[in-house]
Amino acid sequence: MKTRDIFRWAADALTIIFSTCFATYAMSAPQSAVLQIQPTHDAYVKSSTATTSYGSAATLRLRKSGSETITSYLKFEVAGLNGVVLSATLRLYVIDASSDGGAVYLVSNNYLGTETQWLQGGLNWNNAPPISGTALSSAGPVSVNSWVEFEVTSAINGNGTFSFGLRSNASDVVYYSSREGGNKPELIIESEAGPPPPPALTLTAPNGGESWTIGSTRTIRWSSTGSLANVSLEFSDDAGATWSTISSSTPNDGDFDWTIPNAESNQCLVRIADAADSDPMEVSDGVFSIVASNPIGQLLPDLKIWVNATTPVSLYDAQIKVAGGETRLRFSNTAVNVGAGALEMFGVVDNRGEQPAYQRIYQDDGSYEDVLVGVFVFAGHEDHNHFHFQDFAIYRLRQVTSGDGVGPVLATSDKISFCITDSDEYDGTLPSAPSSHVYDCDRQGMSIGWGDRYGRSTEGQWIVINGVADGNYWLESEVNPDRLLFETRYDNNSDRIKISINKSTGRVKVLSDLLTLTEPNGGEKWRTGSRQTIKWKSAGKVSNVKLEYSTNGGGSWVTITTSTANDSSHSWTVPDAISSSCLMRISDAADGKPTDESDVAFSIVAGSPGALANSPGDEVQNQAALPDKFHLALNYPNPFNPQTRIDYALPETADVSLAVYDILGREVAMLVEGRLLPGRHHAFWDGRDHRGVRVSSGMYFYSLRANHFKMVRKMTLLQ
Repeated sequence: MKTRDIFRWAADALTIIFSTCFATYAMSAPQSAVLQIQPTHDAYVKSSTATTSYGSAATLRLRKSGSETITSYLKFEVAGLNGVVLSATLRLYVIDASSDGGAVYLVSNNYLGTETQWLQGGLNWNNAPPISGTALSSAGPVSVNSWVEFEVTSAINGNGTFSFGLRSNASDVVYYSSREGGNKPELIIESEAGPPPPPALTLTAPNGGESWTIGSTRTIRWSSTGSLANVSLEFSDDAGATWSTISSSTPNDGDFDWTIPNAESNQCLVRIADAADSDPMEVSDGVFSIVASNPIGQLLPDLKIWVNATTPVSLYDAQIKVAGGETRLRFSNTAVNVGAGALEMFGVVDNRGEQPAYQRIYQDDGSYEDVLVGVFVFAGHEDHNHFHFQDFAIYRLRQVTSGDGVGPVLATSDKISFCITDSDEYDGTLPSAPSSHVYDCDRQGMSIGWGDRYGRSTEGQWIVINGVADGNYWLESEVNPDRLLFETRYDNNSDRIKISINKSTGRVKVLSDLLTLTEPNGGEKWRTGSRQTIKWKSAGKVSNVKLEYSTNGGGSWVTITTSTANDSSHSWTVPDAISSSCLMRISDAADGKPTDESDVAFSIVAGSPGALANSPGDEVQNQAALPDKFHLALNYPNPFNPQTRIDYALPETADVSLAVYDILGREVAMLVEGRLLPGRHHAFWDGRDHRGVRVSSGMYFYSLRANHFKMVRKMTLLQ
């Protein structure tokens, strides 16, 4: 063999060897897969507007200056990874250049201090997760209309939810496009390709409760895993008994625009399947509606301060005595939901403190969004739904200018004012409304209204008036001042009353409506069984008053009469309730406001032996023909609104209690309590609880206890 042939043979052999080795390596080298994911939520937050959410904005912004800091957040749902992550890149599109594109950090998926995942509609500066630690990567100067890439490989460890925070140290603000913008953010993940995931389809819309109008164009949405090229779509208007084709084959790209057919029904379903062999297949979790039109309109709530038609607002405490000459005032704030739909709130609430509160916002197509609106503050009632919002109102004391004009603010105060009070009603006409009432501490459906927070010792309940001259002022209150709740309008959330401050007497008077108790007003000693006269003065349009007394310094109250004419006096037989800590309270019988009570405690002392009282506010009828047995009559009218009468009979002197209970056995109101003479008695109930707050429609029970006798009957209140 010639030398050149030997070299040629050797070269060919080496080529074969290297080719074989390379082919073997190529066959064994790991294959890669690339995921391209858009955020499920993103938003920017601003220190200058700490309670405002910017989740719907088309931009993400970064800035740091002496007056304002702006940071941004993105949340991604990563699914479909089957191997080791090789690289991960966050890509953002610049729409306003800056000298500093910022730095990206891995942050919590939850609102600050909670275990609740943040949503872009509820994120704000106050509740955003902290941005701290070491940055994953950063960008220098960025140019408009360019993509910026941040290396985030170390943050992605598999499938799951990942949140990122971005911040900048420059006052030169940078704008990136958000998921609502034209160039959506992207998370690009390259990973080793593992076994392909099994094919699966998950239908997300319609998935139950939607109301779609005939002739409108709606988007069917779904997600998928595995290799599915095309899907088929069908719908049923009889809960799945029969099916009609929407599309026999459409690309598996996650959405399909569907023109709603003329098939009016509230038993509709959508079904999606692999177009090749119908496996896998997925059906809506619940039925939705196809409607001819949508008469409900946009289902968004609206609040309005409103006590009744003649008294939009009133003063809860008209005279507060505080050491050092300080005067404190507070409104009796009550607001109603006057919007098109029920104000539906929910939150995971327990006895340990504050928890996030969400508002469900309905649109006229039946869709809805849950947004964070603040926190609930537990109000100390373990047995019923009674939770307060934190700092949900504001007070202002304003000057009165010429012609009753509204002048500048002289004093202001935040106020823990509004709460969800025992309201478990849902508006059944709403799309997705539960078929039955839900009464637990996870969901409160608000159909009736809001109530003032009671308890004078609670912090944040007062506006403190110092350093103002005697004279007339406007006392103003506004609910939802930070617009935490989403409403259709905000211009009816504020109202005011005119008050007169007189420091020499230590009194503050409401110039519209006023009740002033004059007797008993402190220091009197009234004997049990004696006939005494309760006296008061009034101003304004109060036609009837309610009278109550307390024997424990205001800890609890017993009704004397639910309604008597506002004629400045009422005759009262003092009950057998000996105490030196007695108070009298008078209030407007219509709505409980205005109100006044004894300035100082008076005493009920022992009277002559055997002195007994008639039932408070009642007359003993036909005393000569005493009843021969205890009896509790049916209330009349029943159902009733606004008031019902309850008659009962006592054949002998008895220790009597007549109380109203709700369907869960909780005491709502105590109508009569004390030792009564034999005879026929009656009492009235006006549908208010022991605090004077009108309760919701429904069934209630009234119970009479008299010595050994006990009887319970039911009644129905219709609001």
